[in-house]
Amino acid sequence: MTAVRSASVLRERWTRLGAIVCVVALVLVAVLAAVGVRTLANSKAGQNASSLPPAQALPRTEAALLAIKADTGALAALIVLAKAAPGGDGKSRGGAIIPIPVGSGIQFGKNPSLSRLAELYLAGGVAALAEQAGSLLSITFSVVAELDVPAAARLLTPAGTVTIRQSAGNQTFGPAAAATMLATQSGRLEGPHFASTVAYWTGLALRVGKGLSFSGSQTTGAITRFFDSILTGPISVYPINGSKVPQGDANPNNSDVYRLDRAELDRVLGLVLSNTFSPVDAQFTARVVNPTGDPDVTLAAIRKIRAAGGAVTIVDETKGELPAQTEFSLTGRLERADVKLFAKEFGLTTFESVAEPGERHMRYVDIDLTVVIGAGFKQTGASK
Repeated sequence: MTAVRSASVLRERWTRLGAIVCVVALVLVAVLAAVGVRTLANSKAGQNASSLPPAQALPRTEAALLAIKADTGALAALIVLAKAAPGGDGKSRGGAIIPIPVGSGIQFGKNPSLSRLAELYLAGGVAALAEQAGSLLSITFSVVAELDVPAAARLLTPAGTVTIRQSAGNQTFGPAAAATMLATQSGRLEGPHFASTVAYWTGLALRVGKGLSFSGSQTTGAITRFFDSILTGPISVYPINGSKVPQGDANPNNSDVYRLDRAELDRVLGLVLSNTFSPVDAQFTARVVNPTGDPDVTLAAIRKIRAAGGAVTIVDETKGELPAQTEFSLTGRLERADVKLFAKEFGLTTFESVAEPGERHMRYVDIDLTVVIGAGFKQTGASK
């Protein structure tokens, strides 16, 4: 009798355990189904991971830092050179020239006072300059060069005579005169000299046109090969002017120091150096496609994305058809719910499916979001 009762009790326990297991399994199935539905609803405008087109590598570009020093040893001109992405034959032709103020300020730690790049150069040489300039711009340089006037003149020789167009009248500069001008900083304020520097590089870009054919400059080394490559194709000039910092905590000695606009940097680097650009403290990365071609519209979009915790690392300002509403596509880690938190800043918006390579909503490696500017944002959002 005891054995029968024990068997009955054991059977009853196993029955109850089996029922509990079934209930738990049903609950898990329901939860997983709900999560799956939510994931599908929030992912890539209804696309799942297996259906997404392949992600493309970022355009392969390189950056060089060119420092031109005066006879006194002071830093007189600072230029970032950017090679264009290689063509079908694997060769890079043309690129971009990005002059930046030698008085650009960089902050160390919690100290509010800004240190000028020119002063860091005097204290630590070109190696310290390259390190701090790279940190300030969030890019990596493949070539760093420090040139005096004679070396700069040799580097500029292939460009020949350059005409600078100014309101007071045109001026022409041969290589030696140009090098002397770039290395001469008269007066306490950098502004006038920086304007002349930008005017020279703009004239050089016009002189180069679609590209020069030449035997190479007389300066040996990596910077020669880099600069010669840029001269063989179209050149864009993107000066980063910065804003003069008034006397105060950031500029206690009322030095000639300039604060660079991070949105302006993001735009320029996103246009020409996307694969060397490594923003820090960003919650997500974005690509901005601006069919208007208006830099101010691009800057407005970048500022709104930065305010949401993002960083724009690719910019496309090729003029084209403007959609009625700003378009978003999710190409990385973000979900719709994440984007909706700041999408209202762009006015009326739509979510688009990720597209094939070559399309506006194509995927790039390490890019979470693509934003295609629409007519509504151009008319209203860009002015807010």
